[in-house]
Amino acid sequence: MCSSDLWLAFSHAWRRLLDLAEQDQTLSLHHLLLSIRNLECHAGLIETYLAARREIPSDAWHGLHLAYGQAEAAQIAELTLPAGGQGKELSCLRLYAHTLMMTLAHPHGLSVREYGWVKSWARRWAEKVRLWRAAENGGGLAVDISGNQAPIWCAAGTPGASLRFIDFSSVTRSMRWREKRLAEGESPSALGLGRDCSIQGARDLIAKLQCSWSDAPQPRQFPRRQREGSIELIAGFPGIYQAIAGKGFKSGATPWNYTRRKIEQIQVFQHNTDPSVPRDASLDPECWHIEDESAYGFRSRRAAGGARLSHRQLVALRPQGAGQFILCEVRWLTQGTENMLTVGAKALPGLPQACAVRPVGDGPDNRDR
Repeated sequence: MCSSDLWLAFSHAWRRLLDLAEQDQTLSLHHLLLSIRNLECHAGLIETYLAARREIPSDAWHGLHLAYGQAEAAQIAELTLPAGGQGKELSCLRLYAHTLMMTLAHPHGLSVREYGWVKSWARRWAEKVRLWRAAENGGGLAVDISGNQAPIWCAAGTPGASLRFIDFSSVTRSMRWREKRLAEGESPSALGLGRDCSIQGARDLIAKLQCSWSDAPQPRQFPRRQREGSIELIAGFPGIYQAIAGKGFKSGATPWNYTRRKIEQIQVFQHNTDPSVPRDASLDPECWHIEDESAYGFRSRRAAGGARLSHRQLVALRPQGAGQFILCEVRWLTQGTENMLTVGAKALPGLPQACAVRPVGDGPDNRDR
């Protein structure tokens, strides 16, 4: 059983206890605790999808919004309970706000270390978040507690009794104060940002979060355009070199291409009966579907299996109709249903050229690479 199944099982159990609390007087005295535990399970399910870089299904969002909406209807959403030895009090609003903050931080584009920092900071600043039924200054980020979607930006006056606008003003002031102290040389640990966090890393991440947790809409520097078509992708340095140079890399080193079957043939017959070298499939480009593009980026989706990709990986892309490949960096990736993979790649500036490099020295291991 995976962790998502465990969160679902726990949430069903706490939901059952909440239903019984409406009939049992003893359980009704613990209504706040049961609501917090139920919301913790739904929040844990969402964060499991985020940490695994998976697309969040609509059922998971519906369960989270429903759990908070029921606590709000019972007028216990802002009531707090001690959190044991964690030093922070728990409430349904804080748990709900923490999950919304994690989602809006674009976690699919964060490294593992950055994700840990954001998770810690969101837990620290969730108590500063407020939800309002109306927006000021023309609109802001909002969530529909009766819906099944992530928060989106909505204009002020958008109809909907279940719409809640997220107020990050106190969080923004706290981040700006820390950003100023970091510029003055204050250590991140002294500001409660973590002992393993560097000054420059904290400043860069806070700058990103100020855009993510902002009430104002963030226009893109280069707007994305919807596009229908295919795009070729190559991962791995041998394939990228061949795509850029137009020919394979030839090295003085002899590659080890023997399989177990060939080794057994050499041991029995003293030679290989099949001297052919199998073609490396990683040199062939994969065909992806391009969803949209901008001046410096592409969002593409792959329905079938293929090469393994990771965050910040170098790849070569060639859109349909282009004459040559473009070097790109994988900035974010997320996996959907049936192993469908979606990536956002940022094109690197300049015209790529292929070259061969090797370590300086005369040792036996210094072969062309």
